[in-house]
Amino acid sequence: MSYNNYLDADAAWNCVSEFRNPTCVVVKHTNPCGVASRDDILEAYRLAVKADPVSAFGGIVAFNIEVDEALAKEIREFRSPTDGETRMFYEIVVAPKYTEKGLEILRGKSKTLRILEAKKNEKGKLSLRQVGGGWLAQDSDDLTPEDIQFNVVSEKKPQDNELCDAEFAWLCVKHVKSNAIVIAKV
Repeated sequence: MSYNNYLDADAAWNCVSEFRNPTCVVVKHTNPCGVASRDDILEAYRLAVKADPVSAFGGIVAFNIEVDEALAKEIREFRSPTDGETRMFYEIVVAPKYTEKGLEILRGKSKTLRILEAKKNEKGKLSLRQVGGGWLAQDSDDLTPEDIQFNVVSEKKPQDNELCDAEFAWLCVKHVKSNAIVIAKV
């Protein structure tokens, strides 16, 4: 794997690990280009790819639940939403675990597909970045919506579904880079 592959896989895993519900995150150049949470992981996968299928092609796809036979088949056979014909290509698939059948199917997708198994990161780690002449260090951003007291400051009180959208977007936005946006609809 290249240096960029490690960075992208780490970015995808860190983002997907934020969510409790079955979630898929697609990352390209360390930026999430599609994130979806649904009770049905197949639906979440399709929605995450459809968010930006051009960027998803050649990216990293991550899941926060086990990749089983059905999900592996979907990853293997899913066609690009841009033309409906081209099979989606990924550099890496990351998940907490895989069934034997799921692994077998993914191994047949591509000779170059990397299949990674990851554990959820511990809270309280230090984030380090090397810069010319030294290092930057900061506490990792471990906050979740449960850790924060949100206050409504407008006259219009948000509906429950709007609050769910905002919470979802809040978990996504901390993983996007400069000049990126998050559009969320649960």
